[in-house]
Amino acid sequence: MYVAFAHVASSLALHPEKLLVATGQIGKEPYICVWDSLTAQNVSILKDGHKQGVAAMGFDKEGHVSIL
Repeated sequence: MYVAFAHVASSLALHPEKLLVATGQIGKEPYICVWDSLTAQNVSILKDGHKQGVAAMGFDKEGHVSIL
């Protein structure tokens, strides 16, 4: 089990190659966590610009995270 959040995960996106997963959080200081789907190791944390939470996101065809 992968645990990285102090609050509830509000969104989840699977990379087109299925090697990465991004999860978004709600709460006082929400962020997006990108992690390796095979090892559950944290790859990146994106903290800037999220005020209340991340309601929806996805990966584009090139594998970049898009926040909706």
